[in-house]
Amino acid sequence: MNVFSDTESNQHSRSRVSSEEHSIWPARQDTPEDHQFRSSKIIIEKLTKNVTVAHLKEVFEPFGEIQFVDLPENGQFDTNKGVAYILYNSTESAEAAVAYMDEAQIDGSIIQVSLVYPKPIHDMEDTGALNDDRGELSKEGKFHITITT
Repeated sequence: MNVFSDTESNQHSRSRVSSEEHSIWPARQDTPEDHQFRSSKIIIEKLTKNVTVAHLKEVFEPFGEIQFVDLPENGQFDTNKGVAYILYNSTESAEAAVAYMDEAQIDGSIIQVSLVYPKPIHDMEDTGALNDDRGELSKEGKFHITITT
């Protein structure tokens, strides 16, 4: 026999709605179509301190040939900072790694993997980054830097 009525038991239950539905920030939806070009560089976040460059190569090489792995270290504690960058030789390899490894588990931690895009030029103009005498924006939208010694 149920001691609580239906309304009383519902008051005590917890909602199973994900935190994304309650977030005031829009969900992260970065796709190659949003950018002028595709990227062959990925970022891996939420890594444990035990992960090494060799471990990352072992996990991410099946998606394609890796050109470079950057695993920044915290010099004070001699551990990684929980983030890594991998540069593939092709954009297809990077996209495959993101597709298969985003929200995968490495060393007991669920990681986040996404493509890395350079900051668009129009964003640099808004911040004043192009408003100095070190470079200029060409008609084609390319930034040219002049280096003087």
